[in-house]
Amino acid sequence: MMRFLYRLLLRFYPDHVRAEFADEMLSVFDEAAPAARRQGFFPYALFCAREAGGLVVDLVFQEKAMRYRKFILHGALAGCVIGVGLGAILAGRPYVVTAVLRPALPIIPERFVPSQPIAMDRIATEVLPFILSRAQLTNVIRSYKLFPDEMTRLPLEDVVELMRKAISLKATPDGKARLSFTYAESETARKVVADLTSRILTEYTQYRKVQSQATLQFMKDAAGGAGVVWEETSAKLRAAQSAGQSTDRLRLDSDIARQRYELMSAKLADAEMLSALEERQQGAYLEVLDPASIEQQVRPPIYLCGLGGLLLGIALGWLISLQRTTRDRHVVVEA
Repeated sequence: MMRFLYRLLLRFYPDHVRAEFADEMLSVFDEAAPAARRQGFFPYALFCAREAGGLVVDLVFQEKAMRYRKFILHGALAGCVIGVGLGAILAGRPYVVTAVLRPALPIIPERFVPSQPIAMDRIATEVLPFILSRAQLTNVIRSYKLFPDEMTRLPLEDVVELMRKAISLKATPDGKARLSFTYAESETARKVVADLTSRILTEYTQYRKVQSQATLQFMKDAAGGAGVVWEETSAKLRAAQSAGQSTDRLRLDSDIARQRYELMSAKLADAEMLSALEERQQGAYLEVLDPASIEQQVRPPIYLCGLGGLLLGIALGWLISLQRTTRDRHVVVEA
């Protein structure tokens, strides 16, 4: 490809210059190109840019070159500037680092001990608000020295809000959750995602413990209340039997109260078991499926964008120059 471009540029030289020097120049290029290519991509790219740029500059200043040779130079310069600018924009895009979380099976099989399932959407509604709190995010920002420029010119609350907008936690249809953080430095972003992941795992474990303890206390109160009602209806039933009164309605109420107490007692036993599992961290738990990693993004090197812009500008300038020259020839012929 580069050899074709080199030969194409040589065609713009005057006939006598091309006849005398073209073969020698092409031979020198053929000898130097393999050596530059063996040194690696970057040295070869610099070699190509230097050779193509040298030909363009030399072509422009040839006294007998094309009449509209300035379009080639202008196109080359404009293309190079645009290419470098585009490369700088692409290189300056922030990195997106993502970790994937998923629910893991409990240590004790569920056929022996039923466990509380993990709803991934609850993480975003119950756990994430705590992680995104001002105190938590301030700690992360200062630990990793995030947003240094913004910290010097903005209030801390505004920087915390920038941090919130850079964090994303979404549940996926396959029962997982994706935690993402967008930042200018890839390695820093990876460390932040690892930190946030650890905080989410810790907070979710604590959240399940609190939930299981609250459920246990609720079931204790419900079972205790059902036991009191059963005792009261049983006492009324015994008193009616002693007095020789009709006991059909009281017997029915006593049976209903007993059934409710037995149901609450069974649920209380399950709640006690779940609370014990959560306390020992032996129930269903949250784990990291994919650790913090950088999403694949197109980031061509700036010098490669500049070289591509240079070549494209040369081609465009050549087409414009050729069109102008052809038009002038037609004008001369018609005259």
